Amino acid sequence: MRSNKLLFGLGFVTLAGCAEVLPPKELVDARQNYDRAANGPAQKLALAQLDTAKQSLQNAERAFRDLEDTPETRALAYVADRKALIAQIAAQIAQANAEKLAAENAFKDKSAAELEAARLAIQSGRAELESEKKAREAAEKARLEAEKARK
Repeated sequence: MRSNKLLFGLGFVTLAGCAEVLPPKELVDARQNYDRAANGPAQKLALAQLDTAKQSLQNAERAFRDLEDTPETRALAYVADRKALIAQIAAQIAQANAEKLAAENAFKDKSAAELEAARLAIQSGRAELESEKKAREAAEKARLEAEKARK
């Protein structure tokens, strides 16, 4: 009977030793946010921040592997999570800045086109006025010559 208890106790210890320790929520969040950043615009627009987030996540993963769920592991995971979020936000900012620049350039192009159209309209109007002035002067000259010829 005693040997059965001993075997049962050893089996329980063996099973407990094989039980997988679940990662803390902070590490799960860090993994998810890093994956979002790595698969989103950050992979092109925020490479430095993404690399920093990757290194932080690796540090947190290493701490979890070595120390399991400890306050240090949670702190490192929290930092990794924040750095992944920073990479995502940096990409959003870069994207917004690119869109802003594109909009400014489109506005400048449109304004330049409108300004050129206005300049051409003014030039055309001046030419038309000049033409009408010459036509009036020619008509006035013809009228004066006709009056002289009648006298």
